[in-house]
Amino acid sequence: MVMSGSGNASLTFPELRQRMLALETERKTLTFNYQQEVILDASHERQRFKGQVIVQRPGSLWLRQSAPDEEQIISDGHQVWVYTPRFRQVVVSSLATAMQRMPFLTAVAGWGQALSELERRYHLELELERDNQYVLRCTSREPQDTTRLRFWLSGQDLLPRRSEVDAEGVRIISTFQNLKMTPPIDQKRFHFSVPRGVQVINEF
Repeated sequence: MVMSGSGNASLTFPELRQRMLALETERKTLTFNYQQEVILDASHERQRFKGQVIVQRPGSLWLRQSAPDEEQIISDGHQVWVYTPRFRQVVVSSLATAMQRMPFLTAVAGWGQALSELERRYHLELELERDNQYVLRCTSREPQDTTRLRFWLSGQDLLPRRSEVDAEGVRIISTFQNLKMTPPIDQKRFHFSVPRGVQVINEF
């Protein structure tokens, strides 16, 4: 069952998805910076990541993580390269395979599609906060799965500005800044040339 919030939300979940799909027909490209903090509950250890992302729907992605270690994730809409310079290694897989290992890639195809996948796996609750942003809360449909997700969406463009994931003793907090919609994109960004001497691991 999908819930539409606590009564103060100005959008129901179906309306939210419909608006997102409509907006995505107008904006095919998106760039933003991200910061991510991973917290281990048992040890209170914290890891911090940051980088830049370029998205071109329906499936092209350029992601460069700049800290703590450099890493690149590139998709041309058919296959995905995950390149780690420190290990001189690149993992190549299909987009479908990569989406199973890295669920955030689902959003590359569009938030409307990502919401459909969330609805299949989670009970959803939508609320409107005072600062004109929506909070989408997700709890698993499987009783044994304690995973919880939360997304804070801008009331203006309905794009996420923050997300939190709690799963099996790990908490992941992500924030997204400097969002630019429909910027010009160099198509070469979405094609990866394997550097000389780098090990290639094929997961097709």
